[in-house]
Amino acid sequence: MIRLRNFLSVLLIFLIQSLWVYGIPDPTIKVYRKGFEVSIPHSKITTGFNFNAKVVSKFHPFERGTFSGDIIGPDGNNHWTYKNLNAELQLGDKLYYSFTIRRNNRDFVKHDLIYEVTSYEYRIPTPTIKVHPRGFEVLIPHEEAIESFKIDANIDSEIGQFENGIYSGTIYERDDSGCWKYVNEDVELTSSNILFYRITVSKNGRIFFTNRLHYAVNNYEMISTRQSDITHNLNIKVYRKGFRVSIPYEDGIEYFRFDANLNSELKEYECGTFSGFIYTPDKNNQWIYLNLEQILKPNYTLSYRIILRKNGQLISTGIRYYTVTNHKSHSFLGTKMISRVSVYPKGFKITMKQQQDIEYLWLDASVNSELKEHECGTYSGCVNGPDENGLFTYSNLHAKLKLHNILYYRIIVRKNSQLLSTRNHYYTVKKIRANPAIYRVTIPQARIIVHPKGFRVTIPSKEGIEYIWFDANVNSELKEHECGTFSGCINRPREKGLRAYVNSDAHLSPGDILQYRIIVRTNGQLISTSVRYCTVRKSQKEFI
Repeated sequence: MIRLRNFLSVLLIFLIQSLWVYGIPDPTIKVYRKGFEVSIPHSKITTGFNFNAKVVSKFHPFERGTFSGDIIGPDGNNHWTYKNLNAELQLGDKLYYSFTIRRNNRDFVKHDLIYEVTSYEYRIPTPTIKVHPRGFEVLIPHEEAIESFKIDANIDSEIGQFENGIYSGTIYERDDSGCWKYVNEDVELTSSNILFYRITVSKNGRIFFTNRLHYAVNNYEMISTRQSDITHNLNIKVYRKGFRVSIPYEDGIEYFRFDANLNSELKEYECGTFSGFIYTPDKNNQWIYLNLEQILKPNYTLSYRIILRKNGQLISTGIRYYTVTNHKSHSFLGTKMISRVSVYPKGFKITMKQQQDIEYLWLDASVNSELKEHECGTYSGCVNGPDENGLFTYSNLHAKLKLHNILYYRIIVRKNSQLLSTRNHYYTVKKIRANPAIYRVTIPQARIIVHPKGFRVTIPSKEGIEYIWFDANVNSELKEHECGTFSGCINRPREKGLRAYVNSDAHLSPGDILQYRIIVRTNGQLISTSVRYCTVRKSQKEFI
C-alpha cells in the first residue's frame, strides 16, 4: 500500500510538471530581409526569457548557438522579445532553436525546435524626408505587391492612434523613379519644427503600420554644443510603480519632450512607448515627465531621448540609457495625514482632508495582511483631486469586508513635486454602514467598434465625471481585481462629448468574446459596472 501511494505521488508530480511544460506558450517568430525577432507574451509570474538558435545544423548538448541572448524584462508592448537586426536568413533556411522561460523561480525549457524560413515579414523602411522652402516630401522604396502608401502627419503635436493628421494623403501610384512618394507643397516648415507622422502600407491585401515617428527639421543641429547641458542636470527616479524624469528650468525653454522604450532600443525617429510633451514647468521650476503606471524592476533598461525647444532651436540628448538599480523610497510626510474609513456591505471608502499643495494622492490597501515596503496591495488607485467637499476620496465598490477584518493601508501624495508617503495604517472593521445613494449612480452604455487591427470604445461624458477607466480581456474571464489585457484611463472627452479608449494592436476575430468592465470617477467617488460581455459578429463591425 505504501509503495502504491509513493508511485501515485510520483505519477501526480510527473503529470503536474508535464502540464506546466505543455502550458509554455509558443513563440511568435518574424523574419525580415535583414534581421528577425522572437517574442512570447508577458505574464505576472514570468521573470526571465532566454533564446538560443543556430542555422543549418542541430544543437549539440550545452552548445551556445549563433544567435542567443537573455532578456531581462518585457518591452512596452508586454512581450519578452529577442531581436537580431543584422542576421540575413535566406528563404529555405532552417532555424534550430530552444528557449527557456523562468516562472516563479523555476526554469521551463522547450528544445529541439525548428522554424523554416518560407517568406519574409514586411517591415516599412525608414522613409526619406526632404523639406523644401515651401512644402515637404516623404518617400519609401517600392517592394513587390505594395498596393498603396499613406502618411498621416502633424506639426509640433503628436499623431493619435487613429488620427488622420492635419497633413495626410494616400498614394496609389509610384512616381517616375518607381518609389512611393507623398508631396505637400503648401506648408512652410522652420528649423524649430518637428514633424510627427505615421505611415501605412497596403501589401498583398494586408495592412502594415509604423510606430509613431518624428522628424526634426533641423536634424538637431545644436546637439554637439548643448547636449551636455541637458544630461548634466538630468534626474531620473524610479518608484515601486512608475518613474519620474526632470530637468531644471532655464530661460528660453519653450517645451520639454521625453521619449522612451522599455527593454528595447529607441530608434532614431521613433516616439517610443512612453512619450509626452511638457509645456510648463512645475511650482519648483522643474520640467517633469511623470509615469505612475509602469512597474520597472531592477536591471530593466530605459532607452530614452529628451528634446528641448529653446530660443527657437531644437536640442536633443540623442539616444541614452538608464538601467534600474533599485527603487527610490518615498520620503515620509512630516505631518499626520488625517483619514477616515467607511465600510459598506459591498465596498469601502477612505477620505482624507486636503492639505495645501497636494497635487494627487495614491492609496494601497490589503485585508488581514500587512503591506510590505514596495507592495501595491490588493486594492490600489490614484485620486487626482479633491471632491466638491474638499476631500480626497478613494472608493472601492467590490470588496466584501466583514466585522473584525483589519484593513492595512498606506497613502502616497505628490506635494510640491515630491512623492511623500505615510507609514502603514490599519483599521479594524467595527461597523458596516448602509450603502450611500451615490453608489447607485448608473454608468452609460459603451459603444464598441472593431477595426481590422484593434478596437475603439466610446462612452458618453456626463456632468461630474472626472475620468473613466476601461479594463478588458478577450476570450478569458476578467476577474474582480484584474486590470485585464487591455486597460487604460480616459481623462478628458474628445469629439462630441464622448470619451474614447482606442487600441490599435488587438486582432479580434468573429466569435471572440470581449469581457470588460468600466470604472467611473464622478463627484469624488469611484463607481464600477459588473463585468460585461460583447461578442464580435461577422455581419457587423460595431456592436453595443
